[in-house]
Amino acid sequence: MPITERKSLKFTDRGEELGHRFHQALHRLWSVLHPIDKDAVCCHDITLTQWNLIHTLCEEPPEPLTMGFLASKLGLTPSGLTRCSEPLVERGLVKREQKPGDRRVCCLKPTVDGISLWEKIQCECAEREGRLIEHLPAGESENFIKALERLASAASAESEGAVKS
Repeated sequence: MPITERKSLKFTDRGEELGHRFHQALHRLWSVLHPIDKDAVCCHDITLTQWNLIHTLCEEPPEPLTMGFLASKLGLTPSGLTRCSEPLVERGLVKREQKPGDRRVCCLKPTVDGISLWEKIQCECAEREGRLIEHLPAGESENFIKALERLASAASAESEGAVKS
């Protein structure tokens, strides 16, 4: 049975209403930027999942990261992470090595070529997103970025808390 009329959402408080508006805005932004990101990444002959892996390896501290940590952080199974990383290892973008002190544990780290590719894609995306930020009044852009960074930190902290629970 088709929906003929859209229900108006009722919120119990201002926080719920703002949460809904925030969710809607994020969804609209994501639905526009995600395909553009995909195009920016895939033209370098890597998938979005492989990009997320390279991005995580380059953003985290410089020591090699365990496969278990990376699989958890990326929402992949260990075998899924192996399938994702293997083409990157073959292309010389990522190096697989054993954890010092525990040879049973496999780790990944970016190579110089992997870091170079990460920087190139980051610059391409930053250029596009910089043009987007220009739509905000000059005084608002810095505050917007600072607020977004605080929200990203809060979301990370909540996500890490949920994983530890």
